[in-house]
Amino acid sequence: MSQRLRATHTQKQFPPRRPHRACSTLVAVAEAEVSLGRQGEYRETARAAARKRVIFEQRFQFENLPDFFDFSKITSAQLDEHLKRLLDERAARLEFLAYLGICHRGATAMLKGERNIEKIREQEMPKEQSH
Repeated sequence: MSQRLRATHTQKQFPPRRPHRACSTLVAVAEAEVSLGRQGEYRETARAAARKRVIFEQRFQFENLPDFFDFSKITSAQLDEHLKRLLDERAARLEFLAYLGICHRGATAMLKGERNIEKIREQEMPKEQSH
C-alpha cells in the first residue's frame, strides 16, 4: 500500500458504534428482572400493611357477624393507631401503583422501539420528581 492510501485509510472517521441489538435486549431483560423484584417488594409492603390493618380491625369484629365491626368502645389511642394503619396501607399501595406506572411507561417505550435504557430513565425522571 502506498503511504498516501494508508494515510487516508487510517484517518477515515467511522461513526460511533451503536450497541448491538442483542446487547441492548440483554440489558432490557436484566432491567425487567430487577423491576419484577422491586414490584414484589412493593406488593409485599402493601400486603403487610393490609394484614396489620385487618389484624387490628379483627379485635372489633362481632363474633356472629364477621363482616361488621363495633368501634363504639374504641379509645383515642386505638383510633389513632387505626388511622395510622389505614394511612400506611394507602401510602404503600400508592407507592406500588406509581412504580407499576413507571414500569408500564418503560415497557411501552420499549415496544415503540426505544432501546436506550438510559434515555427511558431520563424521560421518567421529571415525572418522578413532580410527584
